[in-house]
Amino acid sequence: MHRFRAVGWIVLGAIGGAVDDCDAGVNKIVRGDDLLESAGRQIHLRNLLDLNPEPEYWHFPLVVGSDAKRLAKRHGDTRLAHYMQQGSTRQQVLGLLGFWSGLLKNVRPAEMEELLEKFEIEKVPRHRIVFTPQDDTFLKKV
Repeated sequence: MHRFRAVGWIVLGAIGGAVDDCDAGVNKIVRGDDLLESAGRQIHLRNLLDLNPEPEYWHFPLVVGSDAKRLAKRHGDTRLAHYMQQGSTRQQVLGLLGFWSGLLKNVRPAEMEELLEKFEIEKVPRHRIVFTPQDDTFLKKV
C-alpha cells in the first residue's frame, strides 16, 4: 500500500485527474507543451496507483505572442469568441490552425475534412507558434 502526503491541492488534483481519466477510459491526452514537464509526474503517479493502461500523451506547441510569452490580455483580445463576434468564419480559424500545424503551405480558409485528410503528426512543428499581427488581420477579414 502506498501513502501520499498531500502538500496541497495540486497533489489531490493530480490524483483525482488520474483516477477520473482511468475510470473514463481516456487513452490519449492532448495538451500544450507548457504541461510537458508534468507528464513524468503523472505517469509515475499512475504507476503508483496501478492505473492501467497508460494513456498516450501528445504535447502540442503553445501559441505565444510576439514577446514569446503565453497569449494573455497584454496581447489584446485573442480569444476565438472575440474573432467569431467580429465575423471570422470557422474556415478562417481552421485555415490558420492548418497553417500553424504544417498542413497548409499558406494561410487561407480551409474545411475540417481537408485538414483531416492531410493530418500527419510528424508535420506538427515542435517549436512554439507566434501569433502575429498578420494572423490577427487574417482572422479579421470578413
